Amino acid sequence: MQHRVLTRLSACVLSAGLAAAWGAAEDGEGMTVAVVGGGLTGAASAAYLRDAYPGASILVFEREPEVGGALRTAPYLPNVSVDVGAAAWHSGHTLMNELCAKAGVLTEDPHAARGLNTAAYGVWNGKEVVFKKSSGSYSMVASMLWRYGWSPVHSQTLVAGTHERFRGAYEALGAGAWEQHEHLLRSLDLYEMAQTPLRHVMRTAGLTAAFLDEVIESVVRCNYGQGIVDVNALAGILAFKTASETMVSAARGNGHLVEQLLNVTSANVMPRATVTAVLPSDAGGKPVEVTYRVFRSVEPRDKSGDPPAEKEVTKSVAVDAVVIAAPLDRAGVSVTDDEDRCVPVETSGYQTIHVTVILANGLSPHYFQLMSSDEDPVLLLTTEEELASFLSLGIVHHVGDQRVYKILSRNALPDGLLREMFENSTRYARHTWAAVPRLKPLQAMPWVRPASRVYYPSGFQAVVPLMETAAISARNAVNLLMADRAAWWDAHRPPPAPEDEAAPDAEADGEDTHSAFEPLLSFAGHVAGSIANWTAGLLGQEPEPEVEPEPVKEETVYDVMNEYLASAARYFGVEDTAVPPAPSIEMPDEDDNWPWSLVEDSLWVSWLNSMGDQAAAPQQ
Repeated sequence: MQHRVLTRLSACVLSAGLAAAWGAAEDGEGMTVAVVGGGLTGAASAAYLRDAYPGASILVFEREPEVGGALRTAPYLPNVSVDVGAAAWHSGHTLMNELCAKAGVLTEDPHAARGLNTAAYGVWNGKEVVFKKSSGSYSMVASMLWRYGWSPVHSQTLVAGTHERFRGAYEALGAGAWEQHEHLLRSLDLYEMAQTPLRHVMRTAGLTAAFLDEVIESVVRCNYGQGIVDVNALAGILAFKTASETMVSAARGNGHLVEQLLNVTSANVMPRATVTAVLPSDAGGKPVEVTYRVFRSVEPRDKSGDPPAEKEVTKSVAVDAVVIAAPLDRAGVSVTDDEDRCVPVETSGYQTIHVTVILANGLSPHYFQLMSSDEDPVLLLTTEEELASFLSLGIVHHVGDQRVYKILSRNALPDGLLREMFENSTRYARHTWAAVPRLKPLQAMPWVRPASRVYYPSGFQAVVPLMETAAISARNAVNLLMADRAAWWDAHRPPPAPEDEAAPDAEADGEDTHSAFEPLLSFAGHVAGSIANWTAGLLGQEPEPEVEPEPVKEETVYDVMNEYLASAARYFGVEDTAVPPAPSIEMPDEDDNWPWSLVEDSLWVSWLNSMGDQAAAPQQ
């Protein structure tokens, strides 16, 4: 009985082993994914990859010394940091809130958390404050209706309807993935809005010129640094929706969110690593090769304390897939598809934003034409006027009797101008960055999969550059990667192990119930039985009488074995590499004991060992 169990168990080893290997592969074991870019899109991509493939290795390449990208949090004073990049998102943005929960990061209303009056804001045209809101009272509503007519009501109707349609993206993510962002926008009936200037859509909706110039444009300038004539309507309307309702940010700064996301996903982050090329590969069985430049120390630190000398070296790594979470037109990454063609890159240009952080007693009443009794607005927006030297300014912290202001502008603000704008201003800190793409209506949108196993979520930011759209596009890219990988595994999955007995209805129909794997099962049973009898002899036990296996065509057995070896090659990822290809099992001579000729021949055994060594070797 023990011999029969051993025989049957041995016969199932190959099928069960490969099934387990396939299951591990689908879990991501042995899988390597490169993420280009350590900003929000890259961190979100890494988080979604970890959810999908717990056993995968995730490499994040970031060309800057620190991660964060557009989410930058800079220290300013002791215990005071300022988000000099993207500042906040709409409190109802589902994926951003989920990413914070995943990273263990608390969120807060950035103004309420610092005791600031969020209702106090104004609009400045370069000469005077043309509109100022200090509360949500009925008198304030009446004054808005008096100045702008029914435009505020019409705008809210347009904004609410657009936002509701855009939320259909969440349902689309739950249903699968889209290969081009145009497909998503058309399905949500938002494509034409992304192709039309914001001013045209707003005027068609019946909004007055005064409301457009003083309210809509000031919000768009604050968010994107661009005017309503140039920005596409979809980007402008979603920005207005975000600004007109409750906003939240990460409690310790938005840059902290990116750091924590990468920490909890156990991603291997490589700072100061600039990816230069992504191209097809067959190295180590990995289909994509990533070439990058990185700085390496060439001398040890000496006693003087000076940093060691460094040099830039070029390296490459073979991976299973690449997620390009940075704009191709700025990242300088060359992407080559399977037909050795370079993927074209559309460039729309970027709006440079200068961020100035200062400490001051308040705004200058003389410069801004304010009454001495007026309360300083927490946020001051500007219209598209030549006299308006900045895009927006706002209070971000209180430090004793003084306030920390953050000013956004298209050009650097000289110290003399800052002294005119503020009372007793000190501690100027400046940051410059290419904030967002120029959001002109696009005639063509980039593909999410520009090449095989290469995914480009950042293309969506050229349409609507919000933090939530970064998370949506990252989730979609990983969904598409999962669908591609599942299709590949389904195409290469070995057939299931044969059943012990044929189905009765098949026998009744007279069908041939012998699968191609029954000869293999018979062969394995024959070999295992011989091994069991040999072991029994060593133990002094009576061997069981051998039962002749059912006569089968020997060619079929060898065909099946060759197919299993080929499947194993595909799993270990050593097909068409330096490791010799799977040896073909040839038919033995008539006088050979054919089952044992296979076992005694160590060619395929040593080949399997070489496959294991190759798969276990670290990639350089």
